[in-house]
Amino acid sequence: MSQHTSSREDAYQAGYQRGFAGKQSQPERFPGQEDEYRRGHRKGWQDGYMNQPRPF
Repeated sequence: MSQHTSSREDAYQAGYQRGFAGKQSQPERFPGQEDEYRRGHRKGWQDGYMNQPRPF
């Protein structure tokens, strides 16, 4: 495994972590990678939802 991660992976991971924590999506922080970010956020949201109730 190389140490270098692509910005696509970074966007996906950032989205996943925010989604998992139940935070709002911020795809604008990753211009050009919004789709990757949204995919990560959606997946993280679903995974996080399995483990803890959401307030909304």
